[in-house]
Amino acid sequence: MDVTDALAGASARRELELDGHAQKIDESARKKDPGHHRLWAELRGDSRLESLRIAALGWVPRKVERVTGVQERFSLCVLRAGSAGTYREAGESAPRRVRGPGVFFVWPGGRQDYGPAARADRWEEFYFTVEGERAAEWLKAGWWGGEARFWPVEEAAVDEAWRLFQAGCEALERRDGRALDRLKLALERWLAEGPWAAAASGPRPGDTRVGRVVEAWRRDLARAWSLRESARAAGMSYTRFRARFVEELGRSPHAHLTRLRLELARRWLRATEEPVKAVAQRCGFPRVETFIRAFAKAHGAPPARWRAEQAAKRKTRA
Repeated sequence: MDVTDALAGASARRELELDGHAQKIDESARKKDPGHHRLWAELRGDSRLESLRIAALGWVPRKVERVTGVQERFSLCVLRAGSAGTYREAGESAPRRVRGPGVFFVWPGGRQDYGPAARADRWEEFYFTVEGERAAEWLKAGWWGGEARFWPVEEAAVDEAWRLFQAGCEALERRDGRALDRLKLALERWLAEGPWAAAASGPRPGDTRVGRVVEAWRRDLARAWSLRESARAAGMSYTRFRARFVEELGRSPHAHLTRLRLELARRWLRATEEPVKAVAQRCGFPRVETFIRAFAKAHGAPPARWRAEQAAKRKTRA
């Protein structure tokens, strides 16, 4: 987020609102007051966790202008369900269509271009802008988006982030240092449990051999994984590997790998307008026909129809 100008007075003011009057964010305000951009900021001395500072909590109920150019801060941006627009970062030749619910990450020095792209687009986001050593550690650990900076997520993840956002606003309003400390730790846990962290994490010492294989799969679902090679990597025959897999996870290696790929495909279908064939390739299905059959079996409808049904549901809720 490019909030430099708006944050210029943050050291003197607890709450900033661009239309000039303060009002606490709640669900009724979010629905009745769609055009205002509000910001909250942490002042020095508010928190004992000084390695992480909340530079801004921001809420944009209806974004009008796009954000473009090189960014200067760490921002975790959450795109709410029903939102739509385009997103592009350095290296991409053209913006890609995205929809909420989704999460995207801004980092110092990153070049991005995102926001509503058409008059009919409704783009609602809220964001956490952070500073300090801890934020840099998150980036290094891969928790700040990993290789992909836009991640489609389930609505439950966005709802949890919204609860954290509201708790942060309330803590900053009251200057409640203990509540602010808890918010920072909860935000770190939320980041650590996201799909970006799972994709970036390597095997952990306490993992089983089966667990290490699953983590490797998660990090690169587009790869054409060989189950027998995965078994050899785990130091087992395929028969033993399959038996251990069923014992630990309750399903065969093939069934579990397909499930992981379909979960990723569902997020991409909901959050983007990529062709079904492109989604299939992104998620590791070598043939689009195989993807369509597997998806229909798991979700009761082929990908294109499922996507259309989800879009209709979002439109009804809006």
